[in-house]
Amino acid sequence: MSEAPLDLRLVPLAAAAWLVTWWVLTASPGWVLALVGPAFAGAVVAVLARRWAVAGLCVVVVACAGVGLVRAGALGSSPLGRAADESALVVAEVVLTSDVRVVGQPGRQRAVVPARTHWAESRGVGWRVRQPVQLVAPARLLDDLVALPAGARLRVEVIAQPPDPGSPQAAVLRLTRAPELVAGPGWWSRQVNRTRSGLVASMGWSPAEQAGLVPSLVVGDTSGVLPQTRDAFQATGLTHLTAVSGTNLTMLLVTLLVVARTVGVRGRWLHLVGVAGVVVFVVVCRSEPSVLRASAMGIVGLAAVGAGADRRRGIRHLCVAVIALMVVDPWLARSWGFALSASASAGILWWGPGWRERLARWMPGWLADSLAVPLAAQLATQPLVTALSGTVSTSGLLANVLVGPFVGPTTILGLCTAVVALVAPGVALVFGWLAGWCVQPILLIAHAGAGLPAATWTWPPGPWALVVLAVACLVAGLGMGWVLARRWASLLMAVLLVAAMLRQPPPAGWPGQWAVAFCSVGQGDATVLNAGAGRAVLVDAGPEARPVNSCLASLGVRELLLVVLTHNHADHIGGLAGVLAARPVRLLLVNPLQEPASAHREVLALAAREQVPVRTAAAGTTLVAGAATLQVVQAGALAGSSGTAAGESSAENDSSIVLVATVGDTRVLLPGDLEPLGQQVALSGGADLSAHVIKMPHHGSSRQEEAFWRASGARVAVASAGERNTHGHPAAAALRLAGSLSMRVLRTDAGESFTVWVDGNRLQVRAARVG
Repeated sequence: MSEAPLDLRLVPLAAAAWLVTWWVLTASPGWVLALVGPAFAGAVVAVLARRWAVAGLCVVVVACAGVGLVRAGALGSSPLGRAADESALVVAEVVLTSDVRVVGQPGRQRAVVPARTHWAESRGVGWRVRQPVQLVAPARLLDDLVALPAGARLRVEVIAQPPDPGSPQAAVLRLTRAPELVAGPGWWSRQVNRTRSGLVASMGWSPAEQAGLVPSLVVGDTSGVLPQTRDAFQATGLTHLTAVSGTNLTMLLVTLLVVARTVGVRGRWLHLVGVAGVVVFVVVCRSEPSVLRASAMGIVGLAAVGAGADRRRGIRHLCVAVIALMVVDPWLARSWGFALSASASAGILWWGPGWRERLARWMPGWLADSLAVPLAAQLATQPLVTALSGTVSTSGLLANVLVGPFVGPTTILGLCTAVVALVAPGVALVFGWLAGWCVQPILLIAHAGAGLPAATWTWPPGPWALVVLAVACLVAGLGMGWVLARRWASLLMAVLLVAAMLRQPPPAGWPGQWAVAFCSVGQGDATVLNAGAGRAVLVDAGPEARPVNSCLASLGVRELLLVVLTHNHADHIGGLAGVLAARPVRLLLVNPLQEPASAHREVLALAAREQVPVRTAAAGTTLVAGAATLQVVQAGALAGSSGTAAGESSAENDSSIVLVATVGDTRVLLPGDLEPLGQQVALSGGADLSAHVIKMPHHGSSRQEEAFWRASGARVAVASAGERNTHGHPAAAALRLAGSLSMRVLRTDAGESFTVWVDGNRLQVRAARVG
């Protein structure tokens, strides 16, 4: 049976609405009026000429430009907006419109929550003004704001500041003292809060990882999601499941309607079941803009699933929904969440029905529904996801397909749990336990995918690279129907996807020419010296094996002539076992200080198991490994270094093997985790510390010796640290020190690895995401 051709007549109108609204939110009024005038004239001429398509396009442009200009202007020109421009002290009464979120690194956290003002006063002048704002509490007031529920009315004293351009808030209000509770949430907000808290409480019989994930999938409450769950979901492209999205609602409605059809519901009653599902979804998740957006996209996406779905009508509905949302909430035009939701819905509508029909030829219809929807959504959103993350999740496509059958049932059971908790908390525990075990396959798939060697591939930056990816996704989508119609082709595709997860191709241009590489391995160190002909020297092995082995593989390293462990802390030796097992190692250089004793014994045991010779470092010695030469400046215990810092022994940090390494014309200073005393001793020893590059001692902690850095004369300082690490590395003091010495700072905490080399008189740097 041939498919009906797509009706794309409204696509130009929806695209125009989106682009015009996106531009208007930050454009000057003069430019907007310069667009509106000709567009209005064009609409009149088109109507007279009966060119209805052109008239419709011009009307959409005029409407979206006009609404965007008025709405954005109302925020910026309001008294609150003017107060924000002056960073004025404001006293206001606000209502919290959502849950409070804690963001930032430990020790530097802050609380943020969207709110709506009722009145405000500044410099003796008061206004009754109902405008959206963002309320921010610094670390010292964190607990005061976190304890307050959504819907609470507060009296606050704040410093008003301008929001980001294109933001839907009139101002950012930063608390200067604890907020004063004026009134608790209203009746409706209390019931919604009870429903959401009841869901969380009803997960008491489930393990912690299940208990944290179910509320996230059902109502977008990510407060209980464990860090390891968040990392696994990010690696496998499943993070969209933990936000309120149109895809989530579509999966919920798919499952709900499949169950309804199974028990005999037909005709208009099916529509009522779908409407009831949407209503419960909106009530439990709160009628916030993101929820309303997800509801609109989910309802539109529903047109693409199930037997007899009419994708022609679905595309029209999607276009109408986009145009309407641009008028109702212009700021959605600049929302990545809306872009992801709309593109996912477009993919579901465009490809979903055909793929579902082809899969249903050789598998049950309910399973075909569950697989076609996430597959279409993943392929449609991949260019946007890559634009945000710089990566392509090779495990994401397969992971989204595999978790598809479990998302809908989990969401339905979670919603039932939340509703039942209002009247029968004991019974709700049973529903919560069932929802927890329904979500367990999703957790297993996420962890399995994240554990693969190449779960994510690095994608080159830049617009052209994204265009290439978008074209590739489009071509894949066009050919997917042929694949899915054949069982053997579908299984072959699955095998190829698994193979792609096992080895990542190096980024374009990487490694190229290089002398020294600083690998992004999380909160730890791993530096590679190019010894030539596929050989290298590794200084420290990072906290775990996978990232350092990925980095070595991307550099084309087949053999390690030498592995140096500057000291025996886990963030320097944690990956040693995997490194020794992955490729031949000729020699292991260890620290004279055999502390911590257990770690030292573990290192010796690993070397013995892999039959790698071990040598103890000694100050003043020089080692030659292929094209690399290493001078040991100091090594071992120092007199007077015995305290503790940040839970680690300063004696162990100051015992670090300090190296000056030379590869060709490139010199690098590698000081391990030296603290100020160790840096002073190294400086007083009289060794030549000059280098082109210095690796910041102790990952760029706040405790540094300026004279040590100055003696290096380095042009580049590398901070080897983990993203969002709890130590605050690199510290602001270390960054300021590097700046004062005119050193360029390279940071691995953003996920990039770096190679450096000297070419003539120029120090060259190349960056890439490789692990």
